[in-house]
Amino acid sequence: MPQEIAYNPPLVSVMMVTYNQEAYVATALDSILTQEVNFEYEIVIGEDDSTDRTRAIISEYQQRYGSRIRPLFHEKNLGVSHNWEFTAAQCLGKYVALLEGDDYWTNPHKLQKQVEFMESHPDFSMCFHNARVLYEGGATPPASHLMTQIQKPELTLNEVTRDWHIATGSVMYRRAMLPELPAWVHDSVVVDLPLLASLAKAGRVGFLNEEMGVYRVNSGGVSQTAKKEAYLLGLVRMYARLDEHLDYVQHRNFMVKTADAYLALASSLNTQQRHAEARKYLLRSLRSRVSVGVIPRSNSFKVLAISLLPGLYNRFYPQQSGK
Repeated sequence: MPQEIAYNPPLVSVMMVTYNQEAYVATALDSILTQEVNFEYEIVIGEDDSTDRTRAIISEYQQRYGSRIRPLFHEKNLGVSHNWEFTAAQCLGKYVALLEGDDYWTNPHKLQKQVEFMESHPDFSMCFHNARVLYEGGATPPASHLMTQIQKPELTLNEVTRDWHIATGSVMYRRAMLPELPAWVHDSVVVDLPLLASLAKAGRVGFLNEEMGVYRVNSGGVSQTAKKEAYLLGLVRMYARLDEHLDYVQHRNFMVKTADAYLALASSLNTQQRHAEARKYLLRSLRSRVSVGVIPRSNSFKVLAISLLPGLYNRFYPQQSGK
């Protein structure tokens, strides 16, 4: 056994935000409670006034495990970003490990490995590990792939803001190195990227190349509760604010992300027969990429063709059209 690490209050706060995840939250909690560690940890859960049995399940676990689980039951729905803000403020640990209510960990030594890494690397603001992305769309078995394909032990701010490398449930961060996040972060549709970018700016980012968790993609995910159009436009606003917050040092990355959001919106609008609006957002997508010297994605031209000649939709997407 490793030497006992003394720290009071708990060395680690496992932070979970959840809403209407009765089918998943018990699995998430079990994956935390089976961790084998030589330190104290707490589980801080922001339960956002669910309309299903999520709250009841958490209450049952709290009764069984006592002070190990600290539920925060909101009397009204705060929304994912404000729930995250409130829950994070209640965490007492030197380190915070993130896990959303529909994800889970698969290695009982995950917390121990990350704590040992952070204790031996005091200039690192965070570390993360690999995770399996599980698509629960009805396929048997569900489609899956590893989240992170890179092999390097450390990521730069450019890599954190450029690609989707980091599963939220794989992150452990040093609470003292997280700067105060701007107020706009907690009005955004997501918190993950501003959080990770702020941590990457404040310190170094380590990668443990082990698969130790599952990131579910399902229709009930927190990030998909808003309508798709509002969600994508919310992403665009968040990218612009984060770009400014980082003094435009990663401007190219954020313009490409903005272009991708606009392209997804244009494609969605085509399916709703809103072709003039689709062309407007497609033009914004093209301008965003060209402005930083990045060529348009190949499917941009397919989206343009459908917006001009709607009859082509059935040819490009025969399954969606019922053929």
